Amino acid sequence: MPTTRPNIAYQVHWYNREKEVEGDVLARLVQEKKEKYPLPGQIIVYCDSVLRAKEHAATLGAVCYHREAGTAEEKRKILRQLTKGQEQVFVATSALGLGVDHGLIRVVFFVGQVRRLRDLVQQSGRAGRDGARSESIIVRGGSYSPKGKRLAGGRYADIEAEVYEIVEGDCCIRVVLDREMDGNTARQGCGKGEEACGWCQEQGANKAKGEEAVGEADRAEFQRSLVARRRLGRQEMALQSQEQLEVERLQEMLEEWKDGCQWCRVNEWAGAKQHQLAECRQEQADDVREGVREMLKRVRWEKYSCCFQCGIPQSMCQSYRERADAGWDKIAGAQCQFAGVLAAAVISIWVAAESLFTDWIKQQMRKEGIVRAEEEIQQFDRALEWMAGLISWGGIQSNKMCWVFVRFTELFAG
Repeated sequence: MPTTRPNIAYQVHWYNREKEVEGDVLARLVQEKKEKYPLPGQIIVYCDSVLRAKEHAATLGAVCYHREAGTAEEKRKILRQLTKGQEQVFVATSALGLGVDHGLIRVVFFVGQVRRLRDLVQQSGRAGRDGARSESIIVRGGSYSPKGKRLAGGRYADIEAEVYEIVEGDCCIRVVLDREMDGNTARQGCGKGEEACGWCQEQGANKAKGEEAVGEADRAEFQRSLVARRRLGRQEMALQSQEQLEVERLQEMLEEWKDGCQWCRVNEWAGAKQHQLAECRQEQADDVREGVREMLKRVRWEKYSCCFQCGIPQSMCQSYRERADAGWDKIAGAQCQFAGVLAAAVISIWVAAESLFTDWIKQQMRKEGIVRAEEEIQQFDRALEWMAGLISWGGIQSNKMCWVFVRFTELFAG
């Protein structure tokens, strides 16, 4: 699969820095895109410094996310404004990392120096995750001749040659991206079914001169398409908001369930917080302990789905830290704050509501086409393999077991 996305129009927007101010140009462009992509469509403006981000956020009246934006909880609140669609425009530095997985971002702007090609590709990839048309726009100021011709060269510092080629080059942007990111040297331009990049749009504009205007039927079809996209956008926004609430609920439930005996908690027995599962002498406690041992022995978590020691998403486990490129690294010697909690909770629920839980898991697997209606899930390993799978959930990467813990508990509690 190529690195570039067919639904993203990659562009470089030039302005005359001797006649226009960067902030005014950005404000005009953002307003144009807000009108073009009304809510639930959203816009991210990436800046190359905290100072620049703060200045543009103030000008745009937008939320600003950067490494100094506050405590971890304050940063999470800002991100929730993005994932829940509470704000249309976000200004950020590269601190807004890979954990952001939100399908309704329509435009990503780059203001200031874009130094690394990988950053350009990854941050552009925030846009259009739902497959709808989106844009990635580098905003650059340049010098122009008296006749209005832009002069090559400009203010560059410590940038990769490939980025310079995209900004200053005279070729299709996808050609550069495919060549450098995927080793594809065969591409000659944007192809059929792809949103044309800025350079290819210019070439097409020259050919389009003199063509007939779009007919009335085409305009009506466009309006119908626009209404349908907005309806789907609202549905997607509601789904993502629900998922974000579920992720928050997972954190709360782990805090609640880590204290005391999970088996007694499921059964609402008195004294649940007075002892641990390992010490429990209630009926079937031995079955639960054996189930936990078997789960921990057999489970094979899918890559990136969680901390392999506790089963909790890496973004929640305190034994992981975020890298500068927004990935996650295990901290040597660090302990998981929820060690054993997920396994004990899920097995306790499974034993307490065996028939209901098994039927519900089977129903979820059926929805994904993993089992047929007439099949029975008799094998513990088969259900465990499904729950160990990777999902994108509420803006984070997780396994299905965490999702099952939250979703089924709400059903079971009712």
